[in-house]
This record gives sequence, structure tokens and C-alpha cells, in this order.
Amino acid sequence: MSMSKAKKALKREAEKRKRRRTAALAVIGAVLIVILVVLALIANSKMIRRKATAVTVGDMKFTVVDFNYFYYSAYNSYVANIYANYSSQAETMLPDMTKSLKSQIFSESTGQTWDEVFTDEAMNSILRTASAWQAGHAAGFELSEDRLHSLNETFAAVQAQAEAGQTNLDDFLARNYGKGITGDAYYNLISMEAYADEYREHMKESFTYSQEALDTYYAEHRDVLDVYTIRSFYLSKDAFDDGADGAKAAAESYAAGIRTEQDLIDAARDYDGSIYAADDSTLHRYSGSSLASQYSEWVRDPARQYGDVYVAENTTAGAFHVVFFMERSSNDYPTARLHIITMYASSVNNSDYDTTEAYTSALSAAKTDLKDEAEAILKEWNEAPVKNQETFSILYKDHTDDYYYEDGLVEYYYRHLYKEEMDEWVYDSARQPWDGAIFSDGNGQSYYFVCFEGLGMDYCDYLAQTALADSDYRAWEDSIREGLTAKKAPLFSLTR
Repeated sequence: MSMSKAKKALKREAEKRKRRRTAALAVIGAVLIVILVVLALIANSKMIRRKATAVTVGDMKFTVVDFNYFYYSAYNSYVANIYANYSSQAETMLPDMTKSLKSQIFSESTGQTWDEVFTDEAMNSILRTASAWQAGHAAGFELSEDRLHSLNETFAAVQAQAEAGQTNLDDFLARNYGKGITGDAYYNLISMEAYADEYREHMKESFTYSQEALDTYYAEHRDVLDVYTIRSFYLSKDAFDDGADGAKAAAESYAAGIRTEQDLIDAARDYDGSIYAADDSTLHRYSGSSLASQYSEWVRDPARQYGDVYVAENTTAGAFHVVFFMERSSNDYPTARLHIITMYASSVNNSDYDTTEAYTSALSAAKTDLKDEAEAILKEWNEAPVKNQETFSILYKDHTDDYYYEDGLVEYYYRHLYKEEMDEWVYDSARQPWDGAIFSDGNGQSYYFVCFEGLGMDYCDYLAQTALADSDYRAWEDSIREGLTAKKAPLFSLTR
């Protein structure tokens, strides 16, 4: 074979090998495309997406289902709070529940949507829970038996709700926390939260301070911790033909004639007899940190004395406060440990009755029933052979209508927390452990059964300790979050 023929043969062989490699690569490429398509289909399937990692915090991973739990917890909590405290304004303060939260604007100034609000809250909750959970396990902390019992009771209550609604647990949970959640997933999530909550409580309670440290802190912050008792009323420019000038002249004229508390009460009633009809409508007690900026400096002045009068201008509103100084308290009295059962009269709606007389009669009957219930509790308590926490707990579970205080315990009761009559009873020198009494809100709509357990630390020390512990606790929380962030997984959106 000539040299030229040999070269041509080698060239043809090289081209054949090239074509074979190209064909092989084409086959491999096709296979890879099929694999990627299959993976994409799997990744976009709802079932897989819900189990996929949505958020990571350090080494902890949270699925889409987990994220939805925190998201809807934030949403449900917000809605419940609005209805509990601002029911008459709920429609203007809540998003349209029939529309996507992603399409509704929460803040016109920032363009933030309602979905972004609850997403941010969920991410913060995940970070807070995960950081405490990891720190607690690193420290060897274990969930207490009491908290475990409470956790199991919560889960049992949810199961009972599902049964009462004649639906299975998973479907019941899905309606509240998003699709895909199961009973096991829910239990694991509330267990994680319970553990993180108790570890945070454990750390906060671990901060202790000497009496010297408490005294020093209070002395340095006395102006904002002391409680100030004043009487005051507010004159609006809208009440005068010449606006702010008229309000100022009237305020100064009233102030010039005030020498006693009754003088101020009468002046306020003369200005507006409907707003200031009751004597106590002008009476106010504020900590130094809660005083209105218009007169806080004047009230906190150490030289201030009973009977001093001041006219303070609210320049923004064009209005004026007339202020009568009564007392400054340094809170140097003991707190009390109380157990309280709060009871409310049965709801009576005017719209359910044909006449005013029928409505009034039903309302009166509801109040009478409530009073009878409160008196029956007191009688049962007084006749009990043993008076202690266990005895109280039985009554609490049977009668309470309010769970604001866990198990009805007010660990640090202080003056003016409730009505003056309760203060007088609590701080009566004849008071003995486990004495009981009932108190009304004054109009018969609510009653309180109160048990006195004993006196505790001084209120000024409690305020100082709380402030110091809050500061140290915030520093601790910052430390356990150092280097941790709640990160969204890159391949999966947080679509609900």
C-alpha cells in the first residue's frame, strides 16, 4: 500500500472513531436530559415538595410542611389577637381571607405583602426555636416532666377537637397549618417548641443578682421605674372656636383656679361632663417610662410636690393637658403571690331579644348567676378541710373563664394591678396564707375569686431584677444565634 493510501485509511478510521464518540455522547446526553426531566417532575410534585428541605438553621433542616406550621401559626396568632383586642376594627386591620396573601399589600410605603409579613415572622420563629433547641441539647438540658405532661395534654386536646368535628387528625391539622402535615409531624413540631421555650425560661430564671446590684440598678433608673399618681384632663382645640389659642387660654384659666384634687375634678367636668363624669376619670398612675412626653419631665422633677399644677402643650395636636401632681412611689413594698379564678357573666346580646325589658332582665339574670357562682366557690373554699394549691387547682379547672395567668398564678402581684379593694385586702396586716375572697369589677360582668399565698420580694427589687434579667437574657439569645441564620433552600420556593 502506498503512503498516500495508508494516510487515507488512517484518516477514515479516525473519522469513524470520532463519529462513534459523537453518537455515544449524544446517547449519554439524551439519557441525562431524560433524568433531569424526571427529577424536575419529581421535584415539582406536591408530595415531594412538602417533604423537601425548605429552611436550614445550622445543621437543622425544616421541610415545607415545617415552614407552613410556623407560617400559619404566625397568621393564626395575628388574627386571634386582632379579634381579641380590636374586634370592631378587625375588617380594616386584617387581610381579605378569601384572597391570596401574596396579592395583598400590607404596607403601601414599602410594598410589603401580607405573605411577606408572615413569612418573615415564620423565619424568625424558626431561627429562635432552632437556636434555643440546639443550645439546650448542647448543654444537656432535658424537658421537664411537667412540660412533657402539658405538651401531651395539648396534643390530646387537638385530637379531641378533630374528633368533635368528625374529621381525622391530619385533615384537621391541614386546615390550620397547611396541606401535608400529619399528627406525628405536628407533635414533633410542638415538642421542639416546648423544649426551646422551657430552655429559654430556664436560662432567664438562672440570672440572679445581689441586693447591692438590685439597689444600684433601681437608684440609677429611679425616674423611669417609680410610679407617679396624677390627675389630668385634656383640652382639644376642636372644642373652641379659636382653636388652639382658645384651648390654651381655657387650660391656663382652669389651672389658675385649681388648689385641690376636687378642684381639678370639677374643672374637668366643667370642660366635658360626659367624658369626665366619674371622679376617677381623671385619675392616672404611670411608671416614669409611660408618662406622656408633654409633661414627663415636669412630673419626674424631684422637687415636685402634692398639689403642683401644670399646663402641658401637645404641639402636634394643638391641645393642652392640665396636670395635678399627687404622689411619687418608689415601689418599696412587698409583692404578693396570689391564685386567681376569673369568671365572666354569660354573653347576652341585645339582638336576641324583642324588647329592652327582656334584654335587661336576661342581663340581670346573667349577672346574678355569676355572683352566685363566685359566692359558691368562696363557700366551698372556706369549708374545704385542706386549703392548698391542689384544692385551688380543682376549683380553677371547674370555673375559670380566663387563662391569662397559667394555672391562675399571679406570682408577683403589686398595687393597682386590679381594683383598690383587692389591694386593701391583699395588704391587710391580718392576711393569712390561703385566705380567700371574691371581688367584682364593679358592674357585675366579671368576678374574681382570689387566694392569698404569701408576700414576696419587694416590688422595687422585682422591677430591677426583671430589667437586669431581660438585658442579660437578650445578650444570651444574641450569643446562641451568633453565626446562625434561617436560610431558604435554593431549589424550593416556600409556596403554600
